[in-house]
Amino acid sequence: MYLSKKMNKFHPFPQSVSRISLPEKFTYPFHYTPHPLCVMAAEEVQKYLEEKEEWKKELENGKMFGVLVVRTDAGEIGFLAAFSGILGGRNLHAYFVPPVYDLQKPDGFFLVEEEQISAINVCIRQLSEDKNYIDCKQRLSEETVLAQQTIEEAKRLLKEAKEIRENQRRNNPDEGLQAALIRESQFQKAELKRLKQYWNNRIISLQAEVKAYETEIERLKTERKKRSAALQQKLFEQFRMLNARGEIRSLCDIFKDTVQKIPPAGAGECAAPKLLQYAYSNGLRPIAMAEFWWGNSPKTEIRKHGLYYPACKGKCEPILKHMLQGLDVETNPLSEDLCRDTELEIVWEDSYLLVVNKPAGMLSVPGKLGLDSVYRRLRSRYPEATGPMIVHRLDMATSGLLLVAKTKEVHQNLQAQFKNRTVRKRYIALLSGIIPADKGSIELPLCPDTLNRPRQIVSYEYGKPAVTFYQVLARENGQTCIAFYPQTGRTHQLRVHAAHPQGLNTPITGDELYGIKADRLYLHAEYLAFRHPVTGITIEVEKKAGFHSDVPLPPIRQEEYRLDWSSLNPKEIENMKDELTELWEASVRSTHHFLTEADIQFYKPLVRNNYLTAVQLYLIRNEQNKTVAFMGLSDDMIEMLFVLPDEQGKGYGKQLIDFAVREQHIYKVDVNEQNLQATFFYLNRGFEIVGRDETDPSGNPFPILHLYLKEFYLQGKKSTGLRIRRITDNKKNFLDLLLLADEQESMIDRYLDRGEMFALYKGDSLKSVCVVTDEGNRTFEIKNIATYPQYQKQGYGKLLIQFLFGYYRGKCRSMLVGTGDSPLTIPFYEHCGFTYSHRIPNFFTDNYEHPIFEGGKQLVDMVYLQKSPDEGGVYVFSS
Repeated sequence: MYLSKKMNKFHPFPQSVSRISLPEKFTYPFHYTPHPLCVMAAEEVQKYLEEKEEWKKELENGKMFGVLVVRTDAGEIGFLAAFSGILGGRNLHAYFVPPVYDLQKPDGFFLVEEEQISAINVCIRQLSEDKNYIDCKQRLSEETVLAQQTIEEAKRLLKEAKEIRENQRRNNPDEGLQAALIRESQFQKAELKRLKQYWNNRIISLQAEVKAYETEIERLKTERKKRSAALQQKLFEQFRMLNARGEIRSLCDIFKDTVQKIPPAGAGECAAPKLLQYAYSNGLRPIAMAEFWWGNSPKTEIRKHGLYYPACKGKCEPILKHMLQGLDVETNPLSEDLCRDTELEIVWEDSYLLVVNKPAGMLSVPGKLGLDSVYRRLRSRYPEATGPMIVHRLDMATSGLLLVAKTKEVHQNLQAQFKNRTVRKRYIALLSGIIPADKGSIELPLCPDTLNRPRQIVSYEYGKPAVTFYQVLARENGQTCIAFYPQTGRTHQLRVHAAHPQGLNTPITGDELYGIKADRLYLHAEYLAFRHPVTGITIEVEKKAGFHSDVPLPPIRQEEYRLDWSSLNPKEIENMKDELTELWEASVRSTHHFLTEADIQFYKPLVRNNYLTAVQLYLIRNEQNKTVAFMGLSDDMIEMLFVLPDEQGKGYGKQLIDFAVREQHIYKVDVNEQNLQATFFYLNRGFEIVGRDETDPSGNPFPILHLYLKEFYLQGKKSTGLRIRRITDNKKNFLDLLLLADEQESMIDRYLDRGEMFALYKGDSLKSVCVVTDEGNRTFEIKNIATYPQYQKQGYGKLLIQFLFGYYRGKCRSMLVGTGDSPLTIPFYEHCGFTYSHRIPNFFTDNYEHPIFEGGKQLVDMVYLQKSPDEGGVYVFSS
């Protein structure tokens, strides 16, 4: 194939590309990962741009460039390059493909007509800036006000004169005075009429002068609009776009079937249409295409220097839909139903509503492509549900909690809560870089990019307010794990606030709209708190993101958060009591709706003067040194935990609980039964209800629920990944393991139901179990402890016993364990700190149906060993 020297924009690659596989299909331009050949081509263009000093200042403002990998008839692989719009004030440059139509032809109709339109603009500007026109408008404004004031003053004087005449008439004036009063009245009315006419004539005269100018300006604007529309129409007819089949369509023809109906300004001048037009016109076969941004980001949009971007939707999508016909194009990845086989997890549910964990890649509501959605799944699952169901939306790429209503009335109530901004939300994200600030806020107004949906832009003129609070959780591996607290709910709010230069200037990892594509968008809606539309109770729901499971909220350090009363002087002590009591009262009023005003006033002095100093307090303070949450601990129990209402949902309660469990080995808490918000909070943190009292400790009719942790993680070098779970149901599921330590099921049945059972896991693999019974008088007995044979002699049994010492510390005076007189078991317990207690003769021969042998020796007597739990048994809870 021969390309003329004038039109040869084909660039061969500087190095061999024979080892790089060509793509099987052409790039889908609206959602793609750049092919390696496109990356190589873009690097060559970028080298060229860096050498052009004359464009340096222009390129600092940023411009979109494109590359198209092509193949000649001879089979040579190379690339074409293009820019969007104009560059250096010109359309034609030796290195880049020409425009589809050159607007800047010296003898072309566009420049001629543009000059005439420019002349109209000059006339409009001259008339608008004419001194006489400006003076007339100013005088018209001033005299209109002055006329109104003058006439109002004349009316006031007329009214006063009338009142004087009325008083005179009440005194029975003679005929002469009456005639004089009538003449005066007639004269004053005539004067007011003459005054009105005077000002009316002056204003009409000024209005006529102003209107003469404005009529001419409006005429010129109408002519300009007509000429501009005709010029645009004629111009778009010159853009005759080719496709791979050789078919030609003008821009007007292409856009007539779109929502816009007419092409938007700049249509056909982007890099992608230029590249394809040149390739088709010169017999080059398109292989792959990519576009990249070069320079600073615009003030409104988010564009990162050197990053690749899809073609724009508003201007390019209709054009490329035509131009790509005849090419075998990749499938739109967004049309693939990636979540077809993914289970939709229900995190919380009752008769009125539910909260689901939407997977990344699933739509919240049905879209244009007919893909699976949360709505479709739930409408099928709950056919009796009424109303729209989906209360709010998450982006398709975002995972996390989605609130769903089962009735129209509940839906309306919940939507009102979102509208009134009373719903508390927390999102977790990974940012593709390190941000310096630990926390802060972002306020950037947002509106849709009308020519490039669904992208959003920052606009102080047209945007709606958007506010986001944030807190950094961790920085590692060049990324920042961050918690977002959106105060408004704009489309793409968190994504734009993270990526925009005036925001955090660090896109969310995997954000292909505002950053760089990855395996997913690392944004997850982790927490929701809302008021139940029926019960009025505040419901809190949390679902961790899988990608940050190892990144906790910033830990509490005991030395920073522990309240030491002895370090305060008397005045500071009183001030601290006042501050904490106020916090307690505010928190109680927002959650303990079952308490009356009399109840609150009854407890308030008890809290201030007795309860606060009876426990060890831990506080969390904000930047203003104000206490926002506090917790009181005693022995192995959380005695109190309160958070300011405005600070709830920010993770403070979770931080305090994690500290209590990890550092202080707390595993118990009591909660008012009517305080459903607190009950749900602790249940979500891994506690379970183990008991109930009808009254509170003061004897008041407020039932108390007793909760224990049901799962613990062990600490220590040898305990990584180990967790212990309290087993309260289906204990017989562990019978195979229990029979290893106690060979007769009927004997196990004697203690299994009344005993506390614990199972030790490493990951999801069960290693050991044990059963402990309460024998009274603060004495507990290990009735059964067993480890699977393949895991024995690896320390699991010993770790389980150490855990028991910590778990029963404070309520156990003596821990017993009974075993056969065997050299295999007694040394193990002695190594764990047990010592000989007593013996029960013939226990095994009297109670078991068959002889029991261990280590080749028949067991006869039961040997009891004992130990008093002291320090030890370190464990922590993990959600």
